[in-house]
Amino acid sequence: MGQVIVKFVGLCIHVQKQDFPALPAEHRVILLSDPRREEVDGIPVKPHIPLLYFREPPTIKVPCVEAQGNMAFRLNGVHLRIKNGTGDFVQHETFGRVPHLLRPDDPRDPNEHVILNGGTPAVAYFDTDHGVLAACYTPKGAVGTSLTIDTGDEDPMLELSCFGTQSIKLAPDALLEIVNVAEHGADDDDDYLLNYGILNRVPADPQPPTTDIGGLQICSILAAIGLDFGPPCSNSVYP
Repeated sequence: MGQVIVKFVGLCIHVQKQDFPALPAEHRVILLSDPRREEVDGIPVKPHIPLLYFREPPTIKVPCVEAQGNMAFRLNGVHLRIKNGTGDFVQHETFGRVPHLLRPDDPRDPNEHVILNGGTPAVAYFDTDHGVLAACYTPKGAVGTSLTIDTGDEDPMLELSCFGTQSIKLAPDALLEIVNVAEHGADDDDDYLLNYGILNRVPADPQPPTTDIGGLQICSILAAIGLDFGPPCSNSVYP
C-alpha cells in the first residue's frame, strides 16, 4: 500500500474549512515568510525560510521551488497537495496539543487574502482532504505535526502548483518535511509573532505559546538544520 508522511516543523499555521468555507480542501497548512520584515508590533523577529525536504530528492522544475542542497528546496509561492490520497481527513487526539494562535477572548480578524489567495506574507500552502494529522515535538519542546496519507495501490503523487504545475511520483513509503524556521535553526523567543501575519492586526498583549509534549512522538531528524528551538517556534492553529 502506498503511503506518505508529511511533517510540519516550525512556524506552520493550520486552518480549517469550517472556519473558512472558501478553502479548496478540509485542511490547509500555511507558511509565511517576509525576508524584509525585521519586527512585528515593534518587537524584533528573525526572517524565516520555508523549506521542503525529501528523503530522496526528486527533480523539480516549477520556478517557485528552488533547490538549496542538503535535500532542501525553498518554497516561494507554491501550493502543495498529495493528489491521490484516499480516505477521510482525521485529526488525531494529539492534534489538540498544537497551540492556538488566539486566546478565547482575542478578536477574530483574519486576513483572508493571506489565508486564501496567496497574499503577502504567505509563500506556501499544503492542502489535504485525506490522512491522519497528529502532533509531534522537537527536542527543545516545540510542537509540530505529522500527516499520514494512504494512497491505496498507487505510489503517492505530490502536486506542486505556481506558475506551472508538476506532479512527482514518490516512493511507496515516502517521507516529506515542510519546515519554517529561522536560518540555521536559530529562532528567538519572539519569532512566534510572525504567525500573526494571517491577521489584519496583532492582538493586544500577545504571549508566546506554551506546549505539553508528554506522550508525543518526536517530529523529525531528516531536515539538515539544528532543532535548537522551543515552544515559540511551534505549529499553531487558527483561531
